[in-house]
Amino acid sequence: MLNPLAEVFLPSYMKSLESDDKLDNDKVDNLDKGNAFINKCTHFCKKYKKDLLCDVNVDTLNIKINKVGLVAQDKLNDTEFKNTIEIHNQIVQSGYPNYLGCRIPVKSGINVDFFRENLIDYDDEIICEFLQFGAPIGYQGEMLNEGSSKVKNHKGATDFYDEILAYLLKEATYGAIIGPFDKNPFSCHFKISPLNSVYKKDSVERRVILDLSFPPGRSVNDFISKDVYLGERVQLSYPKVDDLVGIIKDKGGKCLVFKKDLKRAYRQIPIDPGDLHLVGFQWDNKLFADRVLPMGLRSSALICQRITTAVSFMFYKMGYMVINYLDDFGGADTVDKADEAYIALGALLDSCGLEESKQKRSSSYYEDGIFRNHS
Repeated sequence: MLNPLAEVFLPSYMKSLESDDKLDNDKVDNLDKGNAFINKCTHFCKKYKKDLLCDVNVDTLNIKINKVGLVAQDKLNDTEFKNTIEIHNQIVQSGYPNYLGCRIPVKSGINVDFFRENLIDYDDEIICEFLQFGAPIGYQGEMLNEGSSKVKNHKGATDFYDEILAYLLKEATYGAIIGPFDKNPFSCHFKISPLNSVYKKDSVERRVILDLSFPPGRSVNDFISKDVYLGERVQLSYPKVDDLVGIIKDKGGKCLVFKKDLKRAYRQIPIDPGDLHLVGFQWDNKLFADRVLPMGLRSSALICQRITTAVSFMFYKMGYMVINYLDDFGGADTVDKADEAYIALGALLDSCGLEESKQKRSSSYYEDGIFRNHS
């Protein structure tokens, strides 16, 4: 069993982002090793891609981007939409992360009560606070007073207009973004970072990234420590293949190996509303902010891994064994118990309020050192 305290902080793709703000296809392969963050667009977005994402022209530009805003506001409703800004300003004024100061619950699909009930004896129980009140991104330092007009999106975004707009529509349906705004809605400076996108292996979609490592030396990620999170030192490691091999050996020479993935893993996890001004971006001269963990934020992997490690801990208490790599869960069990374990993991994710990627679940039969497909 993977140590419940094992965490992942800076995956290889983030190192690529930090060293180079332009991602090429050679680097993209790193994104697809053990990570599955953004799933295929929903039927909703396919509909709007067909109806709205025609050739771009000035007359339709505002209609398209305002549609994103209407969807976002409809998802939250007008009162909540306005309250989000007020809550942000209140938390910033308090000078403390939400979970320590104002303690205003955030809206998400996660079943916080279930986490609390099942993590009473867990060493990292503070993640329940993050789930209920939003996870602080770990930004330390004064906000640099840079005008948002200076920030330009990368070519990976601007050259793929339809794909980015489809992404924004999808995120709006999940209530994962707020906007569009014509000007800064917050009581403090609004940090805008460029959007980028990269080729996504085995998919027609592109992987959308908020480049919080740009510009070098003055980016949001430059003020998030690699070694310290919320005043505590972080010691992190990836689970290894040997960890899964250990489970297989424990279960004997014949067993079933299975895996499950979370859908939109980072994008299911809410951030502290007091950090909204740090995760802004612009599209079609309109301003937006993420309400959930962005892909491209240095601390996203840390926070995600801590949450999925807690899920692995709960699964272990149920009598099963699994390892977790960010949004991926891999386990094994004896032939007579594997189906039970596989179903139990799905039920556990559902009880946690975490959405599973149905397309990526699978199992294999292991015998005499060979993996075989299992139906």
